[in-house]
Amino acid sequence: MGSRDWIELAQMKLECIVGILDEERVQTQPLLLDIELHLDLDAASRGLLVRTVDYGSFAEQAATIAVGGKWYLLESLATAICALALAPPCVGEERALVDSVTVRARKPKILNGLAVPGISITRDQDWLKLSRQTVEEGVVFELLLRTPQSESCRLHIAPGCSWRVPPNASVMIVAGRARYDGGIIL
Repeated sequence: MGSRDWIELAQMKLECIVGILDEERVQTQPLLLDIELHLDLDAASRGLLVRTVDYGSFAEQAATIAVGGKWYLLESLATAICALALAPPCVGEERALVDSVTVRARKPKILNGLAVPGISITRDQDWLKLSRQTVEEGVVFELLLRTPQSESCRLHIAPGCSWRVPPNASVMIVAGRARYDGGIIL
C-alpha cells in the first residue's frame, strides 16, 4: 500500500520554454506546477529531518529541470520531475526515499483565457528505471529522461574530480561542495 502522507509544493510559478508551437520553442511562457511527494512522514514527525524531503531544495531542483530544459511536451517535463523525485538520494543529500509522486503542470496563458490546459502524472518506485553511465573517471551520469528536444540527468562527481559543463547546460549542486571555474565544475 502506498503512503498516505505527502509533501505538497503547490502553485509553483515558472517561466519556461515548453510546447510544440513555433513561438513556444523560442519564447518563455508561464507554467504552473503542483508536486506531491508521497512518503511515510511518521519518523519526520519526531524531528528527524533525514526522514523527510527538504521541500525548498526539491522545489529548486524541479525548477532547474523545468527552466533549464526546452521541453516539447508538458508530459515530458512532468516525467523528468517524477524521475528526480523517485531517484534515491545522492551521496550527502540527507532525505528520505519518496514512494510515489504526482506532478501536475498547466500552461495558464496558451489558450488566451478559453481554458487552462494541463496534465497530471503519477509514478511510483516500480516505474523508476535509472540508467547510469561513467563518462570519465570519477564522473557518473544518471539519466532521468531523454527526449529529442531535451535531457535531464543527475551528475555524480567524486571528490577530487572535475567535469566540463557543456554549452547551454543548466547545473545545480544538490549535495557536497563544488567550485565553478570557467565552465568546469571542480
